[in-house]
Order: sequence, then C-alpha cells, then structure tokens
Amino acid sequence: MPDRSSPLLLILTVLSPALCCDWLTGYRDLRNRTVVLTRTTGGPVLDPGFFPHNLYKRVFSSEVQVQLWFIRENLQHIHDLQNRSRCSSTWNQQRRVELLQSLERQIQELGSCLKEPPVGTESRVLAKQLHRYYRKLRRQSLQPPVGSRQPGSDPGSDPGSDPGSAGCQLLRQVTLMHLNRMDYLRNHARHRAERPGPKH
Repeated sequence: MPDRSSPLLLILTVLSPALCCDWLTGYRDLRNRTVVLTRTTGGPVLDPGFFPHNLYKRVFSSEVQVQLWFIRENLQHIHDLQNRSRCSSTWNQQRRVELLQSLERQIQELGSCLKEPPVGTESRVLAKQLHRYYRKLRRQSLQPPVGSRQPGSDPGSDPGSDPGSAGCQLLRQVTLMHLNRMDYLRNHARHRAERPGPKH
C-alpha cells in the first residue's frame, strides 16, 4: 500500500513558519481594539513629527521573520512606555488594563511565531536603532522639559501625569502611528508569506 503521508510531510516541511503565525491571519478584533483604546484616551490625533519612518521603509523589504520580529519589538517598547507612563493613572482604569493586556496578547502571539528570532546583522542594527529612538521618545514623553517645574512643586510630580499634557499627547499620537504602520507592515508580510518561493 503506498505511503500517502509522504506528500503531506513534504508540504509541512517546506511551509514558511510565517504561514503558521496566527497573528498574521487573525486577531483583527484584538488589533482594532488596541487602536480604539489608544485613540479614545485624548483629543484629536495630529502628526507628532517624531517617527522612525526610515526604519519602517528599511524593514519593508526585509524577510518576513525580520518584519514580525520588528513588529514585536515595537509593541514591546510601546507596552513598556505605556506601562511606565503616568498618563494612564488618570484614565479609566479598566481601559488602561485592557490596553496593556491587548498589547501583551499581541506580543505573546508574535513570540509564538518567532521560535527562532532573527539573529543576523540586520536585526542587531535595527535593535540598536529602535533602542535609541524609544530612549529619545521616553525622554520627550515621560520626562518634564528643563525648567518646567515651578518653585515649591512636588519633586515627584511629572507633567506627563496629565493626560492632556504635551508629553502624554506625544506618546498617544506616536503609539497610534506605530499601530497603523505595523498593521500595514503586517498585511505586507502576510501577502509575502502566502506567496511561494523565497520570502525576500
């Protein structure tokens, strides 16, 4: 009797790992919920003029696994900033918890897609550039500008604790831009993962 399992095994071995990534093809409601939670925490959304467009352009032509890794790294940085930000302390607490949980869930799902994260030169360079970018964003959004404290003010106070402050609005606007660009990159990665041949 012929072995009918061989073709199936062959197909499974040549499938791109990205095709098995549930986050690429599903979780639309979760991604949309993250955007809604971020959008409804403040006023109108404006272009903050502070965004790593060059990094997204560079990753757009990278391998699918690098693109997924790049998205996960951004989500992790955003989660860390939102978690440390005092802006969230005056939001509806349920909304704050939901936002952090939605980010954590996406990070977890992307982690399952990256059983072997990229370790090449490109990912190392991108990691350094992302670290520098988010360090600068952290300074601008979470730390008060020099000379902003009033005499006699609480040393532990932070202008970022006001959800209407410039720092909070910057963090919110940049987060929304990242979420939108990451969704565009996700669609691009999904289409490339579905195409036969090398994922370059």
